[in-house]
Amino acid sequence: MSMLLALIGVLLLSGGLLLQSVLPKLGRMAFSIGGGSYNPSDYDLGVAFYMQQVIAISCIVVGSILSRRFCKTDGDH
Repeated sequence: MSMLLALIGVLLLSGGLLLQSVLPKLGRMAFSIGGGSYNPSDYDLGVAFYMQQVIAISCIVVGSILSRRFCKTDGDH
């Protein structure tokens, strides 16, 4: 379970970073095809992105701590 929690955190973190870098590029391409103007602030993820980062990092930290604790107790037997 703890490894799964850490994996979920890593996936959330990488997905959020990917979206942060891809959304402005997709917006620029869409507006250039349509002939409109482009404003990068329209694609700012704002607070939601940072909340996702906090959740992802928390999952990674808790998963790592639980994995380490599980490995220690498993090695004692």
